[in-house]
Amino acid sequence: MTKNFFVFCIIISTLLSVLAGCSDEKSYIEYYEKGKSLYSSQKLEEALPYFEKTIMLNRKFKQAYVMAAKCYFYLNRESSALDILEKALKLYPDYTDANFWSGKIYYFLKEYNHAKEYLHAAVDEASNYIDARYLLGDIYLQERAYEKALLNFNVVEANFDVIALSKLKKGEIYTYSKQYENALGELLFIEQNK
Repeated sequence: MTKNFFVFCIIISTLLSVLAGCSDEKSYIEYYEKGKSLYSSQKLEEALPYFEKTIMLNRKFKQAYVMAAKCYFYLNRESSALDILEKALKLYPDYTDANFWSGKIYYFLKEYNHAKEYLHAAVDEASNYIDARYLLGDIYLQERAYEKALLNFNVVEANFDVIALSKLKKGEIYTYSKQYENALGELLFIEQNK
């Protein structure tokens, strides 16, 4: 009898642990989604605690680090943004978005050597990361390293060709759907950005 009771207690304990784990997983995702919603509404001060709580509940949820860093950055708290990105990069050294945002923050702080280090790490993982390429191009332009600047700006420009093609296709779809104003908007974008 006591043996059966002991086994029953172990089973109940295991079941409760599993259910608690599911609850934590659900809650960290809920916190993250609430933070994203507030961030999208430009309520950065309100969004930040949700991303921090997400990290506290699941420190391996890498997207929360970047979202918290973006909040800090746009709240002019660059050192806090860099601190949280450093934590993300310790867990995920090749995390493209964390490298990009570290580079972007250093770029705006005019710490170009640090910026280049992180931006290069971002393009090493995603060679067509046009935001990183643009910032690298601008840094090299300021440093008068014109060949390197051109290389990066050429990558940015090549991606805009794809955007123009996408705009053409969207214009075509809108035309087929008889949404002529939307089609015209897509074509005007191309005309204005030649």
